[in-house]
Amino acid sequence: MTTGKMRALYDGEGGGDGGTGAGAGGTGNSLLGGAGAGGSGGTGTGGSAAGGAGTGGSEDFKLPDNWDYRTALPENLRTGVAAKYANLADLVTGAENAQKLIGKPIDRLVEIPPNADPETRRGVLSKLGLPEKLDDYKVSAPKKGGDFVDVSKPAFAKLRETAHGLGILPDQLQGLVEVIGESTQAGYEATVAAGNEKHANNIKALQTELGETFDKTVADANLGIMRIGGQELVDALNGAQMGTDPVLLKAFAKVGAMLAEDGGGGDKDGGGDGPLNPSALRGQANDLIQLAIDEKNPVKRRELEAKAAKLFARLDGNKKV
Repeated sequence: MTTGKMRALYDGEGGGDGGTGAGAGGTGNSLLGGAGAGGSGGTGTGGSAAGGAGTGGSEDFKLPDNWDYRTALPENLRTGVAAKYANLADLVTGAENAQKLIGKPIDRLVEIPPNADPETRRGVLSKLGLPEKLDDYKVSAPKKGGDFVDVSKPAFAKLRETAHGLGILPDQLQGLVEVIGESTQAGYEATVAAGNEKHANNIKALQTELGETFDKTVADANLGIMRIGGQELVDALNGAQMGTDPVLLKAFAKVGAMLAEDGGGGDKDGGGDGPLNPSALRGQANDLIQLAIDEKNPVKRRELEAKAAKLFARLDGNKKV
């Protein structure tokens, strides 16, 4: 005899004993879910009552409200991403959002939308490091060329303000400042080197051409320049990199020689600082000029030229200079 529990696998809740009839009622094509069709119960007593349709398979599956899905995950997956989502719905939503980013280049994960208004644009840039306030927009002096790019001057303050308004990130502006400083210094050094080479070539050419009269020619040129324009003219010629120009020097040397022949040199009152002999003054001045020619430091060279100019001024009769 088949028990009630075993009979439930075949014909659900119905069915008593089929007696001695041809077979148990309710035989079907499935052993699960009570889905068997209730067949005829044979001729046995009560056979016709067997095999009612089971109702277990028609109900929706539902998890308990307080069930934590993470308990079904391996231990190593319960932290990290899973810990951020309280339930399966949130987890699936997060996965769908992440899926939308798949295939998008990494450099476009944060991007400015096309035709974005200024507020939206700055909102994106702020995420990349653009300070909201200009006072927080810090830029330092360049490592090279700091003498040429002074970040404390008003001109740079305007550049900084404009860069902040355009949304240039601080590290980008700092990079530009480094390039400007380095290139400016390199340009200055190249100009100085070219000028020094030019002066050296001019002096060498004059020494070759003038020979033993080189020193006298230089002294006469300085005398002529001081007599015509004074220290102001000397500074202007040196500032224009014309202090060793052969044509200019020889022209002023002729002027100085004529002044010396006409008695235009020397102290007017016969007194003053240092030697009174025009020849001695000229010799001292020539020594200073030679030192200035050999001096590589621009500042020291100008100091030597200024001292020589004072001596030539005394030759011109202006001992108070």
